[in-house]
Amino acid sequence: MQGLYGPFTLTERVLQRIWAEQDFAAERATLTDGRALRVDAPGRWNLLGGPDFLGARLRLDARAVDGDVEVHFRVRDWRAHGHAANPAFGGVVLHVLLHPPDPEEAPARRADGATIPSVALLPLLHRDLEEYA
Repeated sequence: MQGLYGPFTLTERVLQRIWAEQDFAAERATLTDGRALRVDAPGRWNLLGGPDFLGARLRLDARAVDGDVEVHFRVRDWRAHGHAANPAFGGVVLHVLLHPPDPEEAPARRADGATIPSVALLPLLHRDLEEYA
């Protein structure tokens, strides 16, 4: 990406750290479909195979939801990484994105066909991306 002082690289690991530390305006977070999101616990950061965070505790429109969280730059990364057909990702209940999905873009779906709610962090970040990188 091009930054104020030249090009810089932002890795998915940086996005994972932002989620792990809840380093964004969480009180303003909503799902991309407009429902309310509250993070009671972001989950345990998984540095092995499978979803990025395990055992998250969330509230989606005040409904308690427990499960895993996957972090990507864009919603299309879910399909590009082959998660839709991978049973290890069957417990994912939230797709954390950097960029909001395009209006015509299909949401991520698990292997069982269930749509995965998503939240876009870019509008909620406390700092610009170059500072996080």
